[in-house]
Amino acid sequence: MRNLSIVGLPLVGVLCFGAPVLAEAEQEAVVSTPQDKGTAVSEVEDRLAAISTEMERGAAVAGTANQFPPIPRASWTPGPTEDDPLFTAVRVGMLASQVMDLSTTTYGIGTGTVKEANPFMRWAADDPLVLASMKLGTAAGLDWTIRKLSKSGHRKTAIILGIALTTASMGVSIHNMNEIRGAQR
Repeated sequence: MRNLSIVGLPLVGVLCFGAPVLAEAEQEAVVSTPQDKGTAVSEVEDRLAAISTEMERGAAVAGTANQFPPIPRASWTPGPTEDDPLFTAVRVGMLASQVMDLSTTTYGIGTGTVKEANPFMRWAADDPLVLASMKLGTAAGLDWTIRKLSKSGHRKTAIILGIALTTASMGVSIHNMNEIRGAQR
């Protein structure tokens, strides 16, 4: 049983390094007395070190020591719109006002109290799914436009445009709600 630890050490080396030469070291390392145990362990360790050195030398000769190129470091830096809280607030406000316009328009059309006033959207007012697709597509396009405007160095213009679009859309939503409330009285 005490030979198991000595025999097990080279066996791990065979499994890890894939070196069949360790089978010879395993046979040489079998000892029967405790005095020979220390000598056998140091012989096995020396043999493992020699095999490891041979493997490294072989890899260097074959040119496979560094076979993979170094992993490039990320060179991402935040743009002018990613870390700007004011610009983010303008974008969120604009998108929220577009959704509010969509919801009040579809509700008003559903109750029959509101008609789509935009001539470019009037054809889509009969089908709520088409109307939602058109309005949300328009909102995405407007968001893309102000982001591109900001990234091209016109941050103030993009913010002013976003606030103007938000105000106009909220005005339409308020008008729709007033029309709906007036019809319910």
